[in-house]
Amino acid sequence: KWKVVSQKLLPLVWSCRYDTPLVLTIVKILVILTKPLSAAAKKAGRLVIDVKSGKVPEDVIQGQIKLRDNALEQNEMLVDYKRTFVHHPSHIAKSKSGKGGPGAKKSPRGQDDKQEEGGGLLSIFVSLLAEPLSKTGTERTDADHLTIELVLHLFRNLLSAEPIMTGTAEKSCQSAVLHQELISLFERELVLDVFLVLAQELESRENAQYNLLLMEILHHLLRTQVCWLFALFVRRIRQHKSQFPLSHFVML
Repeated sequence: KWKVVSQKLLPLVWSCRYDTPLVLTIVKILVILTKPLSAAAKKAGRLVIDVKSGKVPEDVIQGQIKLRDNALEQNEMLVDYKRTFVHHPSHIAKSKSGKGGPGAKKSPRGQDDKQEEGGGLLSIFVSLLAEPLSKTGTERTDADHLTIELVLHLFRNLLSAEPIMTGTAEKSCQSAVLHQELISLFERELVLDVFLVLAQELESRENAQYNLLLMEILHHLLRTQVCWLFALFVRRIRQHKSQFPLSHFVML
């Protein structure tokens, strides 16, 4: 309603991307705002209300309608947040150009401005993980673990956002396209590479606490895929020993 995410938080992340404490604070807010609906809320959103039989009291019907409308409104807001991230101007500009032009601005660090050079909005969140993931064993502090968990939860929340009620084939198709656009964006902004790095080190003690979260992420990445096609694709890659971008696994 107030478009706090699109008009306040994301522009602040983009303009203050070198201020790590500020960006982390905004990530905490984004994780709360994009938190997936509970099972009870999803059930309420799919509730079939009996308004014709006359067996249900009017006050109960009105309460059920209010619950359902609230759940659907929350769900639509989550999908809108997902759409806001996917269609952020920095991602659209990057997909069109891919690199900075001759008039690219300079950052305070003397580097080409990220908006021109290639890094979109999501790359700012990925960059938060560089230092924590570079540490192993006891070198990784509680603050490092918190940073990793916050960013992973944000990615999980974006992946999990989908309409409770698609209604029409057109709306269902729009949801599927948006999800695939997000996965493509994850590949361009190296988010999938982060998942791959963590998955390869799951047995490490410092990464053990992310196992369930990574399983959730994997579930949402692959939930729209045909399992036997995915297995066949992996099998052919092993046979030919070819190298493919990680996004090919989730865009069959």
